[in-house]
Amino acid sequence: MGLFAFLGGCTGKKQGDAIAELTKPESFKNRVEWFWTEFEAKEAALRETMDTKADSDSLVERFAELLEIAFDKPYFEVGGTYDLIMTPEGDRTKLPMLYYWWLKAPESLKSKWRFFYTRQASAEGFGLRMYDVEASGEDVTVYYTVDDERQKVDMEIYCPKFVQLDENQRYSYLFILLDQCIGELHTIQHVGYIDFLDAEKPGDAVPLSGLKKILDNAVAENNWPGCGNPLEMWSNYEIAKPMDDDGILRSDIFVGYTNMMPLIESYFGKENIVFDEMLANGVVCGFMYYDNSEVPQSEIVPFRSRIEDEIEAIYSASHEVFLTGGATGSRNSYIDMVVFDFASFLPQVRAIAEKYGLKNCGFGTFKQGFGIIKF
Repeated sequence: MGLFAFLGGCTGKKQGDAIAELTKPESFKNRVEWFWTEFEAKEAALRETMDTKADSDSLVERFAELLEIAFDKPYFEVGGTYDLIMTPEGDRTKLPMLYYWWLKAPESLKSKWRFFYTRQASAEGFGLRMYDVEASGEDVTVYYTVDDERQKVDMEIYCPKFVQLDENQRYSYLFILLDQCIGELHTIQHVGYIDFLDAEKPGDAVPLSGLKKILDNAVAENNWPGCGNPLEMWSNYEIAKPMDDDGILRSDIFVGYTNMMPLIESYFGKENIVFDEMLANGVVCGFMYYDNSEVPQSEIVPFRSRIEDEIEAIYSASHEVFLTGGATGSRNSYIDMVVFDFASFLPQVRAIAEKYGLKNCGFGTFKQGFGIIKF
């Protein structure tokens, strides 16, 4: 639940200019295909280098050069017996790209490599040395509170080894340990407020290494969204006082749901970093909108759901479009999505609009002032 405010009106590009800018970068679909082709050609040499434990800096550079084919700024780790681990660095908005990359991994490689789109929880004890401090999950005590309404676990942290660290260092150290102890998706989805304590206190506590069991139980007992698929981690939101400005798409929204809340917040706050970073990778994040004034009130959500189901059915095999939410406004309904090949997507979504006879329909982006593509 949240309250968003608009920071002024917007001016849009001409429709042709908007389409040209959205299709100018190489599509993420093509970039990922190219990456996997190149990786398949070079993976044997990479495995040989890992086997011989050659210079690690040189090895990381070789992986980085390959991953930059697909990602504008890749963050990754290499380890284990041929593990390639991508990480969103705690940024939920990067999950669709990483998940798509993972889905497109060739089957021929999976008998040799393990690919991950986030850091995984380690089954074994994990120690870390940073800032001249060595600590593991056993050294960190977590006092926890389960907040069912927010679907979060709030934590107070006590670790004597962190006393010498400043606040930023403590958080950096803790989040690396969290990813290793509970997995990065749990960290992104279910970790709530964090405070550091200077002394022990009474209350429910576990070592950090035991926190995953607490989170898994909370998910199961309270029916929270799990962490098996990053696209199924939904949140609802409401806007108490919609601006209802005819010049701004989405200003009429009063209720919605999303798995990309930072993208919703950035749009309403006119912060364009997320949109620009995704477009630099060839990914378009936007929404289909249509006039819902002639849809009976009781049918507004079911009607939108039928359109969502149709879009999902079209892309269920290729995964070139991921739906990321939907919203209802006083004028329009909205279907949110990330698109990995915008040029091929545009005729498909136009055809859907025509099939359902949608009025005042088009495609907008999660960047105010970018422009609108009207169907």
